[in-house]
Amino acid sequence: MKANKLYTIVTENDRQAGSTRAEPSEYFLNLPPQDAIAELNTHIGSLEGKLGNYANVDLKVRENLEKARAVSFELEVANDLLRRFKKDL
Repeated sequence: MKANKLYTIVTENDRQAGSTRAEPSEYFLNLPPQDAIAELNTHIGSLEGKLGNYANVDLKVRENLEKARAVSFELEVANDLLRRFKKDL
């Protein structure tokens, strides 16, 4: 489980396969919707910037590849939370 101030990444195991999603934090849920969206967009932009840093790194090095995958995964989960949040509005 990985946490930040906006959400916590949780993994649930079911019979077929595990599913991963972001659970919004109390802080996130207590923000006005537009502020929550803005903060999440800022966080997503930060993750995109981190991922972009790996464009100039040798991904044949296992450690670099693992870090890039972790950032990519978190970016995907954060984008999913943003889509679900907007849909629920």
